[in-house]
Amino acid sequence: MAVILIKLFPCALLCLFAPFAFSQNPIDCHPECSAPQIASAKLYLDSEMSFLAKKYERYQSKINALENDILFVKFNIRRSQIGSVVKSTATSWGGSQFTSWGSPAELEVLTEKLEKLEDSMFELEKEKKELSSLQNSFATLVPKIL
Repeated sequence: MAVILIKLFPCALLCLFAPFAFSQNPIDCHPECSAPQIASAKLYLDSEMSFLAKKYERYQSKINALENDILFVKFNIRRSQIGSVVKSTATSWGGSQFTSWGSPAELEVLTEKLEKLEDSMFELEKEKKELSSLQNSFATLVPKIL
């Protein structure tokens, strides 16, 4: 019985929310929008901008943690001759997957992760600029008269 419910639940959700998923985007009316469409588009753009800002902050904290880990690995590579190593001080995000904290392979993996996160942040910045441009165009848009 539980297996049937597990299979039916996603289908029921899809049927329930499909009309909303395929509905028209509130910014699609540009450049001829009525006053309610403009207000809806502004709200939509504001919510998208706040979502991107929160996502950007999360990426920034991950980047900071990775940069700290890279510094620790570099330090431990230099200090490996005497046998003392420093482990990550990060406690809130669970630390890293590495146990030896000092090999060049670990440094390479961390650097690759950092580059991917920086690329993602660059994409977010581009999207934020596009949404900001749209916000400015909706702010100066004159509503069409019905």
